[in-house]
Amino acid sequence: AQGYLELIRELEERLAEVTGYDKVSLQPNAGSQGELAGLLAVRGYHRANGDTARTVCLIPSSAHGTNAASAVMAGMKVVVVKTAENGEVDL
Repeated sequence: AQGYLELIRELEERLAEVTGYDKVSLQPNAGSQGELAGLLAVRGYHRANGDTARTVCLIPSSAHGTNAASAVMAGMKVVVVKTAENGEVDL
């Protein structure tokens, strides 16, 4: 397992170097992990631009449970919004 982790770290560093990015993440197979990575990127973007007030994540009541869990793990406050009978978000 340690060799695998070293391989991932080295690949991420090299990819960041050749692309000019500060960091690179190798997306895991689970969709919920990609969901969390996306929410962390959103939080990072707002923080980098001095906007620390955006801490709420709207989650439809019909959403999968991992949606709210990912938002909480990203440090956001979850607000569940109702969905219409047809499944659309009812704001």
